[in-house]
Amino acid sequence: MIREPKAFILSCVGLGLLWFVLTDGESASWLVGMPVVFAAAWLRMRLGGVYIRLRLRNLPAFALFFLRYSIKGGWDVAKRVFSGLSELHPKLVPYETQLAEGPARILLINCISLMPGTAVVERDEGHLQLHVLDSRQPFEMEIRRLELH
Repeated sequence: MIREPKAFILSCVGLGLLWFVLTDGESASWLVGMPVVFAAAWLRMRLGGVYIRLRLRNLPAFALFFLRYSIKGGWDVAKRVFSGLSELHPKLVPYETQLAEGPARILLINCISLMPGTAVVERDEGHLQLHVLDSRQPFEMEIRRLELH
């Protein structure tokens, strides 16, 4: 028996949309997809899935912030490649996040890894270990801004 039918239905819809995207809308895939979607939604409900409180009004500001820094970082990498400025100073650096364990911290870790020149290589409670390609760049300030967004 499902205790929260509305949450189950929303899970089915979300997972169904994901299946649709992953299979390019191929109708024949639903023969396998339908049972998989229902089983995944049931399992999510059974295991107590992670619920994210998304504030849609904050999403455009975050998207613009992330896009700006992604373009800036991509431009920096392209400039280094095409101008021969391969002088890098890679380093492993610690970073302490202020975010509590949960979806917000996972989103931060994923966004850090998408920013050119940075990657989270280890995490332990509020401590992250980052690999940066150029330790002379103001990476900590940029990651702190990302964390605030």
